Amino acid sequence: MTKERLSQLAWLKLEIEELTNRIRRIESALSGRASRINGMSWLGGTKDFMGDLAPQLCDLKDQLARIRNTAMAECTELQSFIGEIDDSQVRLIFTLRYIDSLSWHQVAWRLGGNTSDSVRMTHNRYLARLEP
Repeated sequence: MTKERLSQLAWLKLEIEELTNRIRRIESALSGRASRINGMSWLGGTKDFMGDLAPQLCDLKDQLARIRNTAMAECTELQSFIGEIDDSQVRLIFTLRYIDSLSWHQVAWRLGGNTSDSVRMTHNRYLARLEP
């Protein structure tokens, strides 16, 4: 497993969060609770918001479902990879970093008595051992 592949889950989580926020803004506008949606220009006059936003909302919900499925598959594979790590400390580093999405500083703090550099180097040494 590569660092790029490991970090993919964090990016998927961020993408899910952004899509969820966009969906909430559109749903809010459609329900009449918001007069303006951030990032969308207002042209004035009468506008069929339901007709314009409903298809976009459906597309976003479909996209969100696909990304959630991808994230779940990646998470399952990542948990399997982490579960096979024989060293408890290394396993914990990978869990905190990739499953819990903590920064290197936060991982070091959770482990106690470590620096962010030391946990990152432990992580990198483990991955280097796996390379052919």
